[in-house]
Amino acid sequence: MICKTKNFIRLYSCIFLMLSVSLNKVSAQNETHIKLNDSLIKTYVNINDTQYNVIKKKAGVMKELHLAIKDSVQPSALNRRLRLFFENKYNEKQLIITLKLERHMKGTNSTFELDYSIDTDKSLSFDSVEDYIVYQKKIDSFLFKNLKVKDTIIKKKNKE
Repeated sequence: MICKTKNFIRLYSCIFLMLSVSLNKVSAQNETHIKLNDSLIKTYVNINDTQYNVIKKKAGVMKELHLAIKDSVQPSALNRRLRLFFENKYNEKQLIITLKLERHMKGTNSTFELDYSIDTDKSLSFDSVEDYIVYQKKIDSFLFKNLKVKDTIIKKKNKE
C-alpha cells in the first residue's frame, strides 16, 4: 500500500511539474506577444513612449488600434485620430468611436468629423457604430436594388 501511495505521489508531482513548466512557457510567449504588439503599434502610428503609455491604460482604445492595424487602416488616419485625442479634442469614447468608423470606412477615401454643433432633432442619430453600419447596409442595398443602369454601349452597337 505504501508503494502505491509513493507512486501516486510521484505521478502527481511529475504532472504538477510538467504543468508548471508549460504555464511558464505560455506566460513567456504571451509577454513576447504583448511586447511585439507594443512595438507594432508604436511604429505603425508613430507615437512616442509617453503617448503610448497614455493609451496603453485604455483597453478599449488598444483593442480598436489592434483591430485597425489588423484591418490595414492607413496610419495617417489613425495618427490624425490619436493626435486629436492627445490634444484633448477627443475623449476616450470619441476616440474609440472614430477608430471604429475609420476601420469600417477604410479604403473609401471618406473623411468624417465629430460635430456637436448640429441640431440633433434635425439629424440622424445612432446609439452605436454597429447601428450606423446596419443603417448604411440597408441604404446601400436599397440604392443598389433600385438602381437601373442604362447600358449605352449595347445600344450604340445595335444601332450600327
